[in-house]
Amino acid sequence: MVLLVPFAALLALTWSSTRPGAPAAVPEAGLTPAEARTASQALLHQPPVQQRPALADGRVTDAEYRDAVERSMTCLEAALLDANPSLVPAEVRLGTPTRTVDGFTYTFHFSVHRPVGDPRPLDRRCQERFSSRVESLFHLQRRADPAFMAAAARSFHGCLDRAGLPATTATGPRARFLAVLADPSVDEREAVRARRCLGDHPSIGDLDL
Repeated sequence: MVLLVPFAALLALTWSSTRPGAPAAVPEAGLTPAEARTASQALLHQPPVQQRPALADGRVTDAEYRDAVERSMTCLEAALLDANPSLVPAEVRLGTPTRTVDGFTYTFHFSVHRPVGDPRPLDRRCQERFSSRVESLFHLQRRADPAFMAAAARSFHGCLDRAGLPATTATGPRARFLAVLADPSVDEREAVRARRCLGDHPSIGDLDL
């Protein structure tokens, strides 16, 4: 998401399951180990040199994932400064990567205190160089972990419950989310709360809503 405001551009860039290499569709219960192994093969084949150390053993730790995110953030900061020669480093404020509520991925924010061009192409290039395969393999590991997926589902249901959203006959988290949005008794403010819960739980799946 990119939000442009007068004299500043605030970027909220989210590492998510839609990055290159991630599965396009994930079952409600996650991935089986066999599915994760198949999906990981392409990620481990001739990765960019900057990502090879993290991928060398076929597994990605949380520390390796965070390091890849930070490297990509630093790359994007440098790319913005290079693409906008009138900017000075003090005008670019980099935030700290923050885990989502479900522990699936990271978000980060940084601000540029003057209008700049569209940063998304720069972001994509930095991801491809420093983080995309590391991130995708980390996500595959999470989605192939039944304990993680069960905990994420419980957390998501709890978020909806705390938001006062109705229980439904749907048992899966994505099915319940869609049922909540389809419920005529749910008003717009409640729908916003449901979408906020989904945003906090990207492991639930890719729902373009």
